[in-house]
Amino acid sequence: SSFALGENPVFLVCMLSVLLLAGLAAADISFSRSNEYLEPDATITLTVDTGCTVKDQYGSNNCDWHWGSRYTISANFKLAEVLYSNSTLSADLTIDGFLPLKFSCAVCDSVCSFKLPVVSKEVSFKMPACPIQSHTLSKTIELPSSSPVPLDTKAEGTLTITNGVGSKVGSASISSDISP
Repeated sequence: SSFALGENPVFLVCMLSVLLLAGLAAADISFSRSNEYLEPDATITLTVDTGCTVKDQYGSNNCDWHWGSRYTISANFKLAEVLYSNSTLSADLTIDGFLPLKFSCAVCDSVCSFKLPVVSKEVSFKMPACPIQSHTLSKTIELPSSSPVPLDTKAEGTLTITNGVGSKVGSASISSDISP
């Protein structure tokens, strides 16, 4: 089976580890991030309506979400440059400290697909139309009522967006704990 994330790039970048692990998770999802780099003159804010204990200049952080619950995610971003299909979103994650999950996709005008390790679940999502410079969205998602695989697991790593010449536009370290 597969997951469809729709056309919301900021939601994707900031919440990717939660959705990546939906096929591995048990009952409770904790998520945190630290922004390592954001290009000068760029702004990004992502907020979740409930479940997060910290709000900083980038939005919600230190979140705890529960299966079967609904969350409204609001995002607003403005980049200092325009991104085209030669720009990339890259993930360099480790699941449970030893399973690598790495992929790279064009940030726009493409479909990004990869396979989750162990459960071999295909994940795919449509990237937005090019060009990208600013975007605002609000979307309500509902997590599944339960996990298909009852495992404790953790994902950590970095998500990075680079422009067409390979310069970093932004990056964030993410950590997601899944527990029964």
